[in-house]
Amino acid sequence: MKISQEPERGPEERRRHTRVRKDLKVRFSPLWDLGAESWSGEGVVVDLGGGGLRFLTARDVRQGMQLILRMEFPGWAEQEDDWQPRPSQSEIGVLKVIGQVLRVTASGQQNGHAEVAVRFSGRIRL
Repeated sequence: MKISQEPERGPEERRRHTRVRKDLKVRFSPLWDLGAESWSGEGVVVDLGGGGLRFLTARDVRQGMQLILRMEFPGWAEQEDDWQPRPSQSEIGVLKVIGQVLRVTASGQQNGHAEVAVRFSGRIRL
């Protein structure tokens, strides 16, 4: 997992949470598929913070949608509501959240992909 040591914040930044770059995949489905065991989409996280994330995907996602998002963190594990690094990358922490799509824009990085900005609205405990 790659984590940038310097947050992406400028003097005019208004975010409450520091954003960090991650080299992670995210799986997602619309909220109405909460009971489904399959994921309708997959993407690559661009950046991630305590309040939301941005990811690239080729799937059709629209502004205002509510999504269930699932991310795996190799080498991390949740312990008493806190995330702790682990010595082995084989230990994988899983985070499942609900989020609302704030913005969808065409990706300047990959043709046929969209960059999706999501604000977290809740967590699903496993």
